[in-house]
Amino acid sequence: MNNTYLVSLLGKITVSVLGVLISAVINRSLGPELKGNYAYFINWINICINILSWGMVTTCCTYRKKQGDGVFRIFLSLSMIHAGVIFFVALLGHGLGIAKSPIFMLLLGAGILRFNALNLYGLYDIKKQNLCNVILKGITLILTFLVIKNTYSSNLLGKAYLSAFLSDICFFVVLSWIFQKELKNNRINQRLSYKEIYQLGFFSMLLQVLGNINYSLDLIFLKRMGSFHEVGIYSVAVYIANLFWLISDAFKDVIYCKASKNEMGRGIVKICKNAMMVSILICFLYFIFGNWIIRLLYGDMYDEAYGISLVLVLGHLGMIFYKIIHPYYVSEGKQKWIVTVLITAIVINGMGNCI
Repeated sequence: MNNTYLVSLLGKITVSVLGVLISAVINRSLGPELKGNYAYFINWINICINILSWGMVTTCCTYRKKQGDGVFRIFLSLSMIHAGVIFFVALLGHGLGIAKSPIFMLLLGAGILRFNALNLYGLYDIKKQNLCNVILKGITLILTFLVIKNTYSSNLLGKAYLSAFLSDICFFVVLSWIFQKELKNNRINQRLSYKEIYQLGFFSMLLQVLGNINYSLDLIFLKRMGSFHEVGIYSVAVYIANLFWLISDAFKDVIYCKASKNEMGRGIVKICKNAMMVSILICFLYFIFGNWIIRLLYGDMYDEAYGISLVLVLGHLGMIFYKIIHPYYVSEGKQKWIVTVLITAIVINGMGNCI
């Protein structure tokens, strides 16, 4: 296996382990009912992040091939402007008494900063991004534990939201500081058309939203038909199932980086085969040990998540090929074709939920 792919895979594994520990702290502290409330709230924030980040990362991938590394500073600045507007609206609404709590908008702005900074840096240098991600994820674990377990307040949901906000801000500050230092001598070859950026970004945004909305829709439907307790159980199952995208996500990030630099060879078929074989092996191991792992990490109260996660894992296997192949099409500016495929999948999922 190519060294770059191996480093990315090891980075993803380490980040996933730390993420599971963070998830265990939150889930054990909140319990299924409050966790369902938290997951439903964060679910809407993630949908808005995918929309309002406006596909900056995938659009940057396309422009980098033409303009060089100087485009990163422009796209990072645009991300900061998006978040700045959101922060301003949040504080203005709170100050005028329109919104009782600005927590949604504050988490949204911080989430956009983290999402774009982390992924833009991965596009620039995947190895350094993996190292930074591991270190910052470790800091997040400590931060989450200290905030949630602190006895200064009995508001567990408030403490969970605070830890998420501080984590996002920490990610952005550190990554943008490193990023700006490395990019200070890079310049673009010619002026960019912001109209063109936002036009192309629209299709990239659609691609981003459609690629992540299936399970967001499931949570929304479940909340309308069930309770926060059921949402909490389902959210744990979704989180665990998403870990099975670890292999394809690791390879996808490297392909984005290579494709944006015109370094993509003909190895995608081989990568798909390797990713599929490893993923099937991990699924088999989870089938044997999964129930025990859930009880160990999350407690007996989340025992029902095991059966649900098995069903989701089987569905995830079919997405491996898409996740690996689509960065190549994005780098070539062929987002419309991928959007068509994803819309078809979303319609089928929505019909299934209604039935």
